[in-house]
Amino acid sequence: MLEKFIATIHKLKIFFFLFILISFLSVLGTSPLDLGKFIGAQIGSAVGIKVTAGVPANPFNTLALQLKEKEEKLAQKEAELNKKEEKLNKTASLQNKLILAISIGLVVLFFLIILNYYLDYKRRKNEKNS
Repeated sequence: MLEKFIATIHKLKIFFFLFILISFLSVLGTSPLDLGKFIGAQIGSAVGIKVTAGVPANPFNTLALQLKEKEEKLAQKEAELNKKEEKLNKTASLQNKLILAISIGLVVLFFLIILNYYLDYKRRKNEKNS
């Protein structure tokens, strides 16, 4: 039984190897097709053959390339703006806390002034009655 299992494993070892290889490549974020194109281009450039699998330049695909470049620039600018906005939000948050602290301090001072006037009024009233 074990010998049949081992024989089956030996027959299917290439499939196990391919499964492990594809899994490893997917973890790296690449596909076997991309890897094959890269290896083919490297081998072709070593022998002096240029492998191109593209469409010749025309107004449509050059416009698409320009659009893609502009989108990348806009995405980069958007990321920079997001960083600036976060920085401003942190500064604004600090300013809001400072304004809140000053407001609380002013309310406390106003309350103390009113308390002082009330206590002075009571003291003068007690002095008149004495």
